[in-house]
Amino acid sequence: RSCEFVMPAESKSVRKEKRKYHHKSRNGCSQCKQRHIKVQIAPGPLRTTNFNVECMNVANRACSFMGMKPDLPPPDSQSHTPSVISTSMTPTVPWLNFSRFGQTSEFSLVDLAMLHNFTTQTNRTLASHPEIQNLWATSMVQIGFDHRFLLHGLLSLSALQAAYTESEDSRQLIDYASQHQAISLSLYQLAIANPTEDQYDAVFALSIVILILALATTGDEYGEAGMFDCKWIRLTRGIRDVNGSSFENIRKGPLALLMYEDEFKNATSKQIQSITSEKVQECLPDELKRLERLWCGEESLPDLNESERDTYNEVYMCLRHTYSAILTQDEELMSNENSPSGIKRAYTRDRLIAEVFFWIFNVPTRYIELLEEQNPIALILFAHYASLFGEVCQGWFSDRSARAMVTSIWNVLDEKSRKWIEGPMEVLRRNQKEHT
Repeated sequence: RSCEFVMPAESKSVRKEKRKYHHKSRNGCSQCKQRHIKVQIAPGPLRTTNFNVECMNVANRACSFMGMKPDLPPPDSQSHTPSVISTSMTPTVPWLNFSRFGQTSEFSLVDLAMLHNFTTQTNRTLASHPEIQNLWATSMVQIGFDHRFLLHGLLSLSALQAAYTESEDSRQLIDYASQHQAISLSLYQLAIANPTEDQYDAVFALSIVILILALATTGDEYGEAGMFDCKWIRLTRGIRDVNGSSFENIRKGPLALLMYEDEFKNATSKQIQSITSEKVQECLPDELKRLERLWCGEESLPDLNESERDTYNEVYMCLRHTYSAILTQDEELMSNENSPSGIKRAYTRDRLIAEVFFWIFNVPTRYIELLEEQNPIALILFAHYASLFGEVCQGWFSDRSARAMVTSIWNVLDEKSRKWIEGPMEVLRRNQKEHT
């Protein structure tokens, strides 16, 4: 408790000179504070005023998006940040020894704010099931503390989600996201050059993060009149190649809930067709049913060889199966006598999103090449997929990209070919009206 003392009056000659008024400084490292060395407050490195030497353990200073941006170190830094206690309902990363983590100037208060946004907001946009949301907020972050390339990726994803959900600082957040994505990829390349046994969870997690970032920025790259680009499809398929040998280990670890089994991974087109019920087939869009005419009928394009026809047919059957799987699960939910619980609906929704992504993995490589060549039939098939992708995902990272993909395909096709994607265009217009 502060007390005020009233001093007796004394002459000016006797009164001692008062100490100069000053502010306490909380800048500098613990050593400077212990030795009572004053540290200047100025742009650039903190320096002691007594000896004009740089304070070694600089305290991180807050940066504002409306001003100074955080200074990020080169990607060869080897320090880590402290871990946090997990309350995840899923298998978690083992508790790490606190002494393993050292102080670092790599992360600022802005980064802490972005990490907080990730664990409280972004995680809820990446899944519907509460347990999977919790996995993103806890296990993912814990793994990130041990693998900095993932931590930078999570910060990038957090900033992009904040930017795309009506943030006032969207431009600054997008710049921040790009900066951390670049650092993440640089650190990732260094990590895979010297792989360790404990990296597979972090690499798998980062592959998902990079995929979402690529999808989210697809709308920016295409623009309203942009050309179709399918680099993100190659990136998606690369996830399987990079993580293929580690999937069994991942299924046993803290990220197991992110693993969905594709029941028809090795099924042939005829097998897929045979398991699709007649009732579901009747519910498929009429325009989708007629697509076969493009390569097997009177309206088929000229100069098609047998190999290309087989490719289109395989892609088409995969697309019909994806539509059928989604319609079947919707039908099961609707026909359930007892209204399904929110948890059941959340799981079904996450399963449907996984089902949509399976199509990208299952189509043949030759089809991806035809897409890159901007083959009209390949583009028409993909427009129907993109429409379904946007309808099922309905997330901040999918709405804009689905609209941009279909619009860019519309711009590439000629007038005669555009009639085959009028359905997807109408679906996107309807969804856009519902969200405005």
